Amino acid sequence: MAEVSNEPLGKAVDRACVEALYDKLLPPMVTVAVNSLLLGFALWPHVDHTLLISWVAVAWLVAAARLVLGRAYRASDAKSRDHARWGRLFAWGSGLNGVVWGAGAALLMPDQHALQVLIVFVVGGMVAGAAASTSTYMPAFVAFALPAVAGAVGRIVIEMHDRVHAVMAIMLVLFAAAMTAIARRGGKMLATSERLRLVNDALAGKLAEAHDEVVAANESLEERVRVRTREAEEALAHIAQTNLLASIGQLASGVAHEINNPLSVVISNVDQVADDLKPGAGSEISEMLEDARAGADRIKRIVADLRLLARARAAEPSAVAVEPLLRGCANLLMHEMRQHASVVWELDEDVPAVFTTEAAFAQIVLNLLIEATQAIPRGKPDKHTVTIAARLADDGDGADAERRVRVEVFYRGSNGAATADSVGLAVCRNVLAEQGGSLDYQRDDGGTRAVVTLPAAAASPA
Repeated sequence: MAEVSNEPLGKAVDRACVEALYDKLLPPMVTVAVNSLLLGFALWPHVDHTLLISWVAVAWLVAAARLVLGRAYRASDAKSRDHARWGRLFAWGSGLNGVVWGAGAALLMPDQHALQVLIVFVVGGMVAGAAASTSTYMPAFVAFALPAVAGAVGRIVIEMHDRVHAVMAIMLVLFAAAMTAIARRGGKMLATSERLRLVNDALAGKLAEAHDEVVAANESLEERVRVRTREAEEALAHIAQTNLLASIGQLASGVAHEINNPLSVVISNVDQVADDLKPGAGSEISEMLEDARAGADRIKRIVADLRLLARARAAEPSAVAVEPLLRGCANLLMHEMRQHASVVWELDEDVPAVFTTEAAFAQIVLNLLIEATQAIPRGKPDKHTVTIAARLADDGDGADAERRVRVEVFYRGSNGAATADSVGLAVCRNVLAEQGGSLDYQRDDGGTRAVVTLPAAAASPA
């Protein structure tokens, strides 16, 4: 598709008409050179040689000058051309060519009728050629045709001694008038055609722009639909996860309550029996009581960890102690984790509480520990470790408003590393972002490091 110009339509048509002049310049100039030589050859025995040679030389010089003009036009910058000026220069060159041919017809016309007809024929042919090559710019055609025809008609009138010369003059004038009308009509048709082409190009350009806008709008709409769909899916997942966590918390609360009551009775009775046992009684009975008390204490700790999930139903951010929550989550999964790896703790003593919802914190820690466990093959816990770390990460000058806590879970697994693409982690990531936290995965030392960053409780709003 042609490039659509931003210039006014009228100027664009004028520019195209002038460009057509220079595009068709070479064939007419070749015709000038050939016709002048042929005419000189025909007139050589009948006219003054010096005059004839001079006329042929001038015709060639004018043709050469016009070719140089055409080359200069093509070498000029197309975007900055003054087409009106170039059109005038072309018309001047065409007029000079017309003067040369008119002068040749007037000065070189011999007495022989046949040669006179030949000159009239050549001039008429040149006028017809000009009508074809310069019709897009009428000043150029008139500048050539007027002096060329005037010279021939003037000489015929001077030599008018009979009806033949009168008819020749009249026919030449009528022919020139007809060529002028044809050139004018042809020029208008070409200008109209060029105008329609430019209009069509402009319409095609606007249509292409409209198409591009529609495509862009569709792509934007599709992207917005994808974003909204993803947001809706995450929102639904968030609701589902929240409801699930709430249900688990409610169940954990009920189970903990139901277990804790009879457990308290068991612990109380075991303690009572141990106190009432007479000194010196069998050591076997004492050991059995100690084992029973240890088992009861373990059940008590499990119940306390279950209550962690029950407390995690709270939706409002608050100060959450890091170490108890980490150990509670690990204890809930410890039976399964011990089948895969040993747990290494790296908890700094000065880690402050974090400001978040206990639900989100517990959920994300459980997810990270589950994924770490699943990434490590079962059966060789002595060869694999899961490192749980927590430390204070100061940003800037360490001001309270900038204090942040980093919780890390590091492991090396052969069953595939976590990608943080699961729905649960995606929801937790969004919740953490709302509370000023973040979840990132790093691959280093041949393992996977999941890093949870949360603001310290001291940085929370009052």
